[in-house]
Amino acid sequence: MDVDGALEFERNGVACARVEAAGRTVNVHLRDAAAALAAVRDFRGAVGAARPALGRAAPALAAADVAVQVCIGGRRVARAGAGARSGPLEKLLGLRAIEVHTLAVLLALIGR
Repeated sequence: MDVDGALEFERNGVACARVEAAGRTVNVHLRDAAAALAAVRDFRGAVGAARPALGRAAPALAAADVAVQVCIGGRRVARAGAGARSGPLEKLLGLRAIEVHTLAVLLALIGR
């Protein structure tokens, strides 16, 4: 499966996220940690309700050879689907085909 496209999201009139898809990779770019945390707050209920589907999405992406990468402030913090290598934390949380770069997340949160 190949995907191609781009979306830009605004919050209160300010660009906060950009989603770009090319070939077999979807890149989600969040401007900074504040934008990432605001998105989590805004969609908390929707994400919680969709959690079972999200748990199946990453393995389905991997099976389709599609990857989703999430970047905060230009730093890659997570990958799901193709090429993702779940570490001990992800396995403990029951997340398959999801890779979280814990140090990158922490650095993004403190603005480094």
